[in-house]
Amino acid sequence: VGGGGGGGGGGVPSNAGGLSDAQCATLAHEWIHKQEVRRDERLRDGKSPLLFFLHIPRTAGRTFHFCYLKLAIPSEKRCAKSYDLLRVDVKDPNCLMLATHDDYSLVERFEQQPRVVTMLRDPVSRFLSSYEFAVEVSVRSFGEEVKAKGSNRVATRDVWPWEYLVRHVDRDL
Repeated sequence: VGGGGGGGGGGVPSNAGGLSDAQCATLAHEWIHKQEVRRDERLRDGKSPLLFFLHIPRTAGRTFHFCYLKLAIPSEKRCAKSYDLLRVDVKDPNCLMLATHDDYSLVERFEQQPRVVTMLRDPVSRFLSSYEFAVEVSVRSFGEEVKAKGSNRVATRDVWPWEYLVRHVDRDL
């Protein structure tokens, strides 16, 4: 559970921000309790029929999405594409599957708790894969202004985190 790029993850030294280990533990437990209360509020009326695919880049999520989820959910029951910009109306009865690079905090916007699916990967392997992919995307279109092909497509360079990472590689090249 967390936010895309919000920091504050594990491995924080005990003296970070001048807090003691006990103070950090108290803050963590309070945050966890607050999240559990919010989840329970969303569950009060039962689970939502919405399937929220939290796609963490470079974890085989694209393969999982295309080979399994898209085959299981008819196209008319999928929410609008939301990889570059959130375009979802969770009150739309035809919005039964949302796939996005957003973070888990998006769940807090829903009235009911959705079913959440994600893929995980070894962090070092994921980091190296992300770097290699950013270089590949940069080289593929080196020196050209990139536009997605087709009106319903999104360019990789416009999707988080590539909108930031690829531009760093562009500058290095």
